Amino acid sequence: MIRVRYKHIVFNGTIHVEERDALPVRKNEVLGKTLSIYIGFLESLIVNGLIPVNPPKILGSYAVLRILEDQGNEPNYSGRLVITNPYGEKGFLGIQIDGVLGTYVSLPRTYIYSEVSDKNPYNTLISLIDHCIYLAEKAGGSTLIVGCNIYSLTTFYAYTFIHNTYPDLYCPDKNIFRKIKFKPLRNLSELNSSYDTIILTSPKHSIIDNVLKKSMSKQLIISKFSFLKYIPLNHLEEFNVIYTHQTSKNPVIREKIMKILKKIIRVVEIDDVEKIVSYLSRAGLGVIVKFSA
Repeated sequence: MIRVRYKHIVFNGTIHVEERDALPVRKNEVLGKTLSIYIGFLESLIVNGLIPVNPPKILGSYAVLRILEDQGNEPNYSGRLVITNPYGEKGFLGIQIDGVLGTYVSLPRTYIYSEVSDKNPYNTLISLIDHCIYLAEKAGGSTLIVGCNIYSLTTFYAYTFIHNTYPDLYCPDKNIFRKIKFKPLRNLSELNSSYDTIILTSPKHSIIDNVLKKSMSKQLIISKFSFLKYIPLNHLEEFNVIYTHQTSKNPVIREKIMKILKKIIRVVEIDDVEKIVSYLSRAGLGVIVKFSA
């Protein structure tokens, strides 16, 4: 059994750094060393009090890990590089269960998304991209994407590559997407009165309510990463609802999106976990933190 001391970032109403001995790895869990981690939308929601958390919780959801110990069945991940999936059988990493924002972390094997061949920090984005590809694949016809975050942006590009046409993207926050080449819709008056599909990635009920009052749709796709608890039913017509955390592994589309995100999301290198704290509450599309060797 490997025993190490590790630091992690804990949210307990406020952010603080804890250092302690790693707990023994339980059955069907892995112990991993964090090599890089994407800090973005989910962490910002938690730190700014926009989604409920049962504290104390270690933050962090998207990471590249080197597995040091694996107490599960085949395949055995010991010594391998893996990436995490934020949602699993026990809920969200960093929200319902402890996340991966630490030098060493333990987590259930079901939160391993896949193995990767190298330590490229941008691999932290793979499961996020694959979720957005799934959302785009389920959409069809005229489509509106609602949100001002990395999920809405990535779904926009996924839809564009899959369907060879541009969807509408509604983001009323003028501080978001300022450096993106395309111009999102900023005003409700710009929306069509109806769409074949509306994709919701925003956690803000005020935005969702206004959109669904303005625009009807035949199909409503809701990402679980929007953390929406309810939607207003403003129209009497029947429509299909998909509420999902699912992913779609399409390497060709994924690589096209990854090339774009590499120009938007920067990588910073740090030598101490404590230096991550300053990035946790920042707005925008996030940052990837790479730990020095």
